[in-house]
Amino acid sequence: MNKTLLSFCAFFIVQFTFSQTITVSGSCTEADALSDYIQINGIDTQNGKTKYTGVNSSSADCSQYVGESACDAANTKFTYTIEWSGTNWEWVKTTTTGSFCVWLIEECVPAAQTSETDPPQSSREVLASNPADTPTPPCTGWTGDCAPTLSECATLGLISNEFDNQFTYYPNPTDDKFNIKFETPIEELTLNLTNVLGQVIMNKTYKNTKHIALNINQPAGIYFVKLTSKNNKEAYIKVMKN
Repeated sequence: MNKTLLSFCAFFIVQFTFSQTITVSGSCTEADALSDYIQINGIDTQNGKTKYTGVNSSSADCSQYVGESACDAANTKFTYTIEWSGTNWEWVKTTTTGSFCVWLIEECVPAAQTSETDPPQSSREVLASNPADTPTPPCTGWTGDCAPTLSECATLGLISNEFDNQFTYYPNPTDDKFNIKFETPIEELTLNLTNVLGQVIMNKTYKNTKHIALNINQPAGIYFVKLTSKNNKEAYIKVMKN
């Protein structure tokens, strides 16, 4: 399977890129859930954010199952995803049962779907969740029955930027002071500062400004700066507080 990893730049001015592959490790009774996760076709989204599917999810290709018992077992499919619910990032196992494959003449082939075929039945289990409102899944801060750690997720720097007005930010990492400077004044801008748990530390609106000087008087760790313009364009910056 072709997996592409686009790295993030952490310089003062950064173009928007994103990672198409996330690796999930940690502890979980669902061993198959610990794997690489990819954005299917590079376009799969849910509730406006990228949705990632585990490479260990059951295949939809019946021909991949060798033997009658494996073919019969293929009628129960397991899908592992990392997706945005609208309020939380969720690590999800979906179990779907139905008539997908049938053993026919020594081969596993797709089952014929007719009006009499029972529709597939699905159940959904949230393995872990994270309330951080970030454009991509956060690396840490997950809670639930499983304890995942994500790698190749959002790194320091500009995670996304919809602004036409270019800006710089520094220093990153920082001891407490963090500056954002725009090329031209911004008519109206809302700044939202959150920690990895999604807790809002600061929410402030600025008008006709070119320079925002923040004092992040918080414990050491990762923080997210979300900038929203008057016309709802957004930018996200991931900041490390020493």
